[in-house]
Amino acid sequence: MVKGTFSMRSGLLDLNEFMTSSEPSADPNAKTPAPTDTAAMAVIAVPGNIDFLLNSSIKKLIYDKIDITDVSGGIGIKDRKVNLSDLKMKLLGGSMSMSGMYETADLSKPSADMHLN
Repeated sequence: MVKGTFSMRSGLLDLNEFMTSSEPSADPNAKTPAPTDTAAMAVIAVPGNIDFLLNSSIKKLIYDKIDITDVSGGIGIKDRKVNLSDLKMKLLGGSMSMSGMYETADLSKPSADMHLN
């Protein structure tokens, strides 16, 4: 069993630094068509041997070309369930809050319940 709590506070988190393209372009300004997605849809199983809570506070988060500010909230993983609790952020000229869960106790019938505001 993996068990723990992690609290993170950051002034800047650039998620683009964690993403890579499969083929680097010789010309960084070249426009290439997006690849066609041919992957089949599949259930993402939540492991049953994890009891983990992540609490975060991020002043500025960059994802792709979107600047997101004042991110805070908690994400818990336990008993094959992911719980989002009071996740808040400001983006695209507005604000968003969300809470909810995604559960895979029965892989043939995964369930989700999300509340967005």
